[in-house]
Amino acid sequence: MGSGSRGFAAGLRRARLAPRPLRRWLCWQGPLLPALGRAAGGARVRLLRAGFLPLAPAEARVLGRRFGYVREVVLEGPRGVLCRARSAADPGLVRRGGGRALARLGTRPLTGWLHRPRGPRLVRRTVAPVAGGWARRSLYRVHGARLLLEERFTREEEGR
Repeated sequence: MGSGSRGFAAGLRRARLAPRPLRRWLCWQGPLLPALGRAAGGARVRLLRAGFLPLAPAEARVLGRRFGYVREVVLEGPRGVLCRARSAADPGLVRRGGGRALARLGTRPLTGWLHRPRGPRLVRRTVAPVAGGWARRSLYRVHGARLLLEERFTREEEGR
């Protein structure tokens, strides 16, 4: 996977600093929702917002633009919030081809779209501390465009 594997290895080293209950999820290499759902006894996606919005500064640096298609969701299990996820994509991606399905996901998980045959290619994954918790950030390449996904675990989710 080239430079992506180096970024992932660095993220794994940082994950060792995370609280023990989170390490497994921060280092998880596959789709997170099915795995979290199995561990929690079920999970669902609650859509918070989706649309063409200003990007956060870190997203703008990675995507090279100020606005993008943003989708924010909460992954919930029987005992509450498991994870918060935010994806940011090049706006052109959701206006053409297979990327249009991204704008129509609603409460369906992004993992189904990301992990389909001939789907997006994972370029880099990192793990880092963020305000109030830890996050894993994955950068995908889709038909020449970029999609950034951040899955964030906050302190209140550590015990779940």
